[in-house]
Amino acid sequence: MSKLTFEPSYDTKSYDKENPKEIEHHFFGSSATEWYTDVDFQKVHKYMAKRGYSFNIYFVPVHAKASYDIMNYAPQGVDAHYLGTYHVD
Repeated sequence: MSKLTFEPSYDTKSYDKENPKEIEHHFFGSSATEWYTDVDFQKVHKYMAKRGYSFNIYFVPVHAKASYDIMNYAPQGVDAHYLGTYHVD
């Protein structure tokens, strides 16, 4: 896998719901057993790979603290982009 680097320009701990202009992106990883989000693709991939199950990763173009629905292991209503299914070696 090629290394991807994404540098958010915000602090995920200080999301201001009254000021949605700071919304940027995060990654959403999911398997049949759990899900995980972070602004760093590598952290999501590493976390999910350690669980021992195949998993999907999505690019979600909203702030990491934003709320949205999850249906069938995928983010809903936020224009999420499917990046692929990853299989554990």
